[in-house]
Amino acid sequence: MVEQRSPKPRAEGSNPSTPAKKVGQNRCHPQKTCLNSRFFTSKTSLKYNFKTIDVICSFSTPPLDKTVERLSRNLMNLDDEEKITENYFETVKKHFDDETILIGDDSDIAKVCNKKLEGLCKVRDDSTGEIVDGYWYAGASALTANHQQPIPVYSRVYSSVEDGYISNNAETIKSFEFLTKHFSKKNIRALDRGYDASYVFDYFMEHEETFVVRMNDRKQNFGYEKFLVRTLQSIRNLDLLLTIAIGYIGVLSEKVNKSIEVYEIIEASKRLYGLSKFTFYAIADGLFEILGKLYTGISMFFTKPPNTNQLYFPGWF
Repeated sequence: MVEQRSPKPRAEGSNPSTPAKKVGQNRCHPQKTCLNSRFFTSKTSLKYNFKTIDVICSFSTPPLDKTVERLSRNLMNLDDEEKITENYFETVKKHFDDETILIGDDSDIAKVCNKKLEGLCKVRDDSTGEIVDGYWYAGASALTANHQQPIPVYSRVYSSVEDGYISNNAETIKSFEFLTKHFSKKNIRALDRGYDASYVFDYFMEHEETFVVRMNDRKQNFGYEKFLVRTLQSIRNLDLLLTIAIGYIGVLSEKVNKSIEVYEIIEASKRLYGLSKFTFYAIADGLFEILGKLYTGISMFFTKPPNTNQLYFPGWF
């Protein structure tokens, strides 16, 4: 008789379902399912490409317009953005300390070829310098304590023509207020060009926070401008979920010399010239290679494996 052994517990953060569970806690079942699926596909493709999402996350292949309609509806109904952000921050805050450097990231999302999206406004495209249709973006990242890897902590897409809009400065201040609430005054706020304005200096001086501004970057480009949903709320929720996925990669980067799982992820990325100190892209590529082979999504991570003495590969075939 063969002794049946229970699987060894995974290290915290190695199970792809763990962050999704924490972020989606206290939510109804449809919204949990939406979060889990979007979180998985954000890490797999790191692109807002619903053709890829449909192939990876479904057993069937419904028409693309039906897939876009279903995903757009779920994202539009995913409310309470602030609560999701707080749940996410609770999962990553252990990687920060009083010496963590905070980085401001105000930018734009250019949508030159899309005319049907909700709330399109005029923005200055950073890559070309031209005035085009698109959205504004306010965000902030924090460098991890051990390996100085960037983890997004605040992210918001907004439009200058939406109801309730006050100004770009007001949206930037919201990101500062988030940092004030969650980080110490000792944490250095490092800001690039574009933040050399009196309202920025006034805010930090009033709150007695440490900061440095380069007088005179944006979220890494993971297909960030290729989303296909139309409503502004859906766009914001996609941005939030991408932020969480990128943050999870940053968390994995902290374990580069401590975790077998992270070592295997990097091996799967097939780096030709070795591993640089900045491991972010290697882990992202490795996750793409590994999770791209899961044809049924990550539902297997939420179910107990069957009791069997046979060799078992859940979800791979």
